[in-house]
Amino acid sequence: VATWAWIAVGMVGQVLFGCRFLIQWLATERCKKSVIPPIFWHLSLIASILLCLSFVQRREWPYAAGLAATTLIYARNIWLVRKAKEEEA
Repeated sequence: VATWAWIAVGMVGQVLFGCRFLIQWLATERCKKSVIPPIFWHLSLIASILLCLSFVQRREWPYAAGLAATTLIYARNIWLVRKAKEEEA
């Protein structure tokens, strides 16, 4: 895959990563209290994976390692949100 394609993957990841803050801010303002909606964790996971792939392809190992570590945290939060919904049902 061409270098520009991997840069595009990284850019999409970065845009998704930034969108999660906008969504969290809007949800917080709507509820008038700090809220982290489930989509925040999904965007975080997808963005981290895309950015990590881009960094690995470009051999930027410190950035890739940092993002790879965050994917576990995001996946765990997604699992906890789903578990809580199942318990409520």
